[in-house]
Amino acid sequence: TYQYQWYSAKIPPGSGIVDCSDVGVVCEALVAARKGNTFNITGKFGVFYEGSLVAHCLDAAGEHVHSETIVSQVSPLKAGVLSHTIQAIENTVSVSLHLYDKTGRDLGQLARAAL
Repeated sequence: TYQYQWYSAKIPPGSGIVDCSDVGVVCEALVAARKGNTFNITGKFGVFYEGSLVAHCLDAAGEHVHSETIVSQVSPLKAGVLSHTIQAIENTVSVSLHLYDKTGRDLGQLARAAL
């Protein structure tokens, strides 16, 4: 038998959904652009749970090299528009955006982008 769970998330006005995960929807793909010793990440999304968004910097092997909370409070009731600058960490080749719940538990990946 199959079980379906339905969740809702507010998305930015005029946006469509380009991807979906267990933790939310992506309306504009996550983009990570290096600028000197920093990189900027941008995107539009909606989440299924309250919590925070954490950027995980990954090396070429997909190993975690750094994490940074980039949005401290997200909610299914508010659309997310992301534009954040992170200090570049050596060996970072991609960024994975994760949703954490209020207890600090990683609920899963929302989106991922290569640098």
